[in-house]
Amino acid sequence: MSKEFTPKCYIVSDGSVPKEFDQYKEELKRNFGEGNYDISRNSDLGNFLRGVNFQIKGKKKKNKR
Repeated sequence: MSKEFTPKCYIVSDGSVPKEFDQYKEELKRNFGEGNYDISRNSDLGNFLRGVNFQIKGKKKKNKR
């Protein structure tokens, strides 16, 4: 069993973005490191903990011949 761990921060927000948003992101980056923090509207943090990047679902392109 590994005793190593990586501290992470995940903030769920369902309201509007505060004007200090960029300042908060910089502080989170400084304290937790790149990729170890996120501010999201998605309450499911499983992908964040596994390191899976969020991809926006869109229309699939049809093959043109």
